[in-house]
Amino acid sequence: MMERFFGRLAAFAVPVMFLISCGDESPADAVPADEMRVAMTLLAADDTACEDYVGDNIQDKLGALTIRIYDVSSPKPKHTTSLTKDQLSGDVTISGIPNVSNARLELYGFESISDPAPKWIGTVQGLNFVSGKKTNVYASLYPVSGIGCFPKKLQTPRFGHVATTLPDGRILITGGFTLTNNGTWEADDTVELLDTESGTVDQIADMKEFRAFHTVVPLPDGRVLITGGVSNMKMEKTAVTDYPDLPVTLNGAPAGMEIYTVGLPRKNQRLTTTDNTTVDWVEGALDWPSIFAPYQGYAFVRTDETTGSGTLFVVGGAKDGAALSKIHGIEVTVGEDGAISAVVNEYHSDKTETFVMPVVAPAGLDNGTPRVLVIGGRKATSTAKFTHIISKDVYEEWNDTTPNLFFGSAAAQGDIIVAANGLDLPKDATAFEMHARGYRFNMADRTYRSGDIFPKSTWFHEVTLDVTEGYNGYFSVIGGAEGFDTTSASVGATNFYQLIDLDMMYWENDWDPEQHDGAPAPRFGDYFNGTSESDPGRALHRVARSGNLLYITGGLDDDLKSLTLVGTIKLMPTTRPW
Repeated sequence: MMERFFGRLAAFAVPVMFLISCGDESPADAVPADEMRVAMTLLAADDTACEDYVGDNIQDKLGALTIRIYDVSSPKPKHTTSLTKDQLSGDVTISGIPNVSNARLELYGFESISDPAPKWIGTVQGLNFVSGKKTNVYASLYPVSGIGCFPKKLQTPRFGHVATTLPDGRILITGGFTLTNNGTWEADDTVELLDTESGTVDQIADMKEFRAFHTVVPLPDGRVLITGGVSNMKMEKTAVTDYPDLPVTLNGAPAGMEIYTVGLPRKNQRLTTTDNTTVDWVEGALDWPSIFAPYQGYAFVRTDETTGSGTLFVVGGAKDGAALSKIHGIEVTVGEDGAISAVVNEYHSDKTETFVMPVVAPAGLDNGTPRVLVIGGRKATSTAKFTHIISKDVYEEWNDTTPNLFFGSAAAQGDIIVAANGLDLPKDATAFEMHARGYRFNMADRTYRSGDIFPKSTWFHEVTLDVTEGYNGYFSVIGGAEGFDTTSASVGATNFYQLIDLDMMYWENDWDPEQHDGAPAPRFGDYFNGTSESDPGRALHRVARSGNLLYITGGLDDDLKSLTLVGTIKLMPTTRPW
């Protein structure tokens, strides 16, 4: 049971004023030299309805709050105190906080003073508590278990964007489709920054290009490389030679590779609100051959974990009604001085097999050479296997029969790659089919397993993967479109969420009851539909992981409207996360 202390604490050497508020910044009063002042703003990721942000409601929900302050030198807290609901209703004087540099603040919120365990938790890093100074603290409290919504909405509704986790835990939201014009969705160049620690959202400098369905490569130093994508999308079918009509029409191919450097510090480390973000082109990127086209697949394979150097694979696509066979490698080098250079090479120019909107996943290094796994995207008349391992020098068919996926989703970690759902085009088929199976590929031994996903088949969904030490882990299928006819007024966007346990991945055709005391095959995975009736379905949303939480950003709802909501899922690796 967590040790908690309620009521006003006895005075120690350093009196501290805690100003607990619900979204309003405290005035910058003068602070006496022998006094320390802390002004706190608490927001909450609610665990119920998600139609509105709930940051202003946390004070009413809290029955008690425990605060622990740590420094980097010891696992034991430097200071612990607890506040009752009555104390949280106004300014509270708490004594005893020592001077601490680069402190970590942990907050535990309780519904009632008698509760043995907290319902909400939050963490703030890098704080300085100094006598004679005021420390502003902005903290978001997240439910310990359950599914909820981020305290603030995105400032711009969007879908088809990219959500990228930065090294400091913040999530960068780039581009996507934000407005429609005569039936055409137009891509955007705006960028937003989710501060997961404080629960705030800022709009920062725009990209150089309008992009959706693009790719973003995060570097260890906090910069990101932004490449590819499309400029607009129509919810209508389009014809591509040797393929059935594709369900949506994508147009435009933004140029070059941008270097995006976030210049706005985390909320708790800001000395100014000035945004010093910079956006530059990788030198020579605008002079590259025309390698970008709609309906491409992308995957980045890192070769140097320290600098972030690696190769971005650009696979297939379609142009002027014809499918493309081209496979490019953008070989990115990040020097020790931070300078970025990139060279474009075409791989396997002698191959004629085409790929349209394939599922492409990073497959690590093969003797130091980057490689990817390309699943599907093949033409209807293909007689070859659908999955390939591709590197600069290798073009190899996978050694088992796998699906021909389009508009699917994959995730990779270590030697494990998982893919699920999407649209399937079996051999000799004349039309796409909805697909409802999951796949686990093991690059170490070249094996894979598959099984039905219960109970949904979706596309425009998201897949995430978590492989943890000592536990094989799990992957998740989140949201997506259940409808296939995008020309209608609805895509059947779902709030479906399924957790598939990699350690229990016995498919029905693999399960031998005699080896398990006659027990039936375990279910493929646990599933959960939404957080409440008000939680919307989403398609073309994007999911990012920060800490032990998943953040589901934006998306397209069932009425073809773009969303601002940011849902969160609490991850619990060995149990169900709700």
